[in-house]
Amino acid sequence: MAGTVLIGAQPASAVNADGSVELKAATGKCLEVVPDASGNFFVTGNRIQQRTCDGAPQQQWFLDQLPGAALVQAPSGGATPHSGAVISGPPRPIYHIVNRMTLQCLDDMDGRTTNRNPVQQWTCNGDTSMVWVWDEVYEPSTLGARLINMKAGKCLDVTDGSFENGARLQIYNCFDPGNAAQHYTKL
Repeated sequence: MAGTVLIGAQPASAVNADGSVELKAATGKCLEVVPDASGNFFVTGNRIQQRTCDGAPQQQWFLDQLPGAALVQAPSGGATPHSGAVISGPPRPIYHIVNRMTLQCLDDMDGRTTNRNPVQQWTCNGDTSMVWVWDEVYEPSTLGARLINMKAGKCLDVTDGSFENGARLQIYNCFDPGNAAQHYTKL
């Protein structure tokens, strides 16, 4: 995919030959497209869930860097949520997160800005509901990022912080960077 840029230092084995990566939640599971009832992965509006990483095409993503950058405010101390995510700090790159198999973008469904709004795949376009900030996290025990939705100003979140296969992805107020439900790495 032309213009695809991968960010952050990672071993060469983490990137597939075509430049795609698996996005792994701190729960230990990978993000993947959920097929519809007939098993079709290509339907616009299919939801996103976490599942054990197995290298399947529905778990492969391109980080397609967009022009510009975002300024991100980090929460102050403790696990206090905040919703205003794009106001200060060093500039962060912004991306469309594109599924390798379907070539559709990770999208905040209907562009809603409320907590627990589902995340889906949608045909990539100029809407900010499918633009994500890769907010690098440098914790002593981990390296990764929060993914902040530009339209909602909220983080990509594993519903209820579940560690189970099939847990759906949603947007939710951003918490401290170490929160497992909102922390992602590239495999």
